[in-house]
Amino acid sequence: MTYLSRTARALSRSSIRVNNMTLRSMTTIGENLKAKERFEETRFMKKQDAMNLDKMKQMKELKIEEEEHMRGEALHREVVEPVMKDAAKILEETGDSVSDAALENLSKWKLDL
Repeated sequence: MTYLSRTARALSRSSIRVNNMTLRSMTTIGENLKAKERFEETRFMKKQDAMNLDKMKQMKELKIEEEEHMRGEALHREVVEPVMKDAAKILEETGDSVSDAALENLSKWKLDL
């Protein structure tokens, strides 16, 4: 009977060890999956942030280009066009004529643009 009780105790201890190992491995699998999930989420968020940053940079560059273009047009309207009109009047008085592109080039040359 003593032998049987020792065997029973040994079996119960081994089953507890197996259960503990199974539980530990299950918790480590769960922890590993959670860690992988967090890593994937972080990687995805970083990728999204990088894409959004690129879009913002592109939008900023477009806005700067548009502002420069508008400044160029304003300069043309305010400075070059009056000089073109004056040159056209002078050419009319002498009976000469040139194309609009030539008038613009003459005006820019006179203004040192």
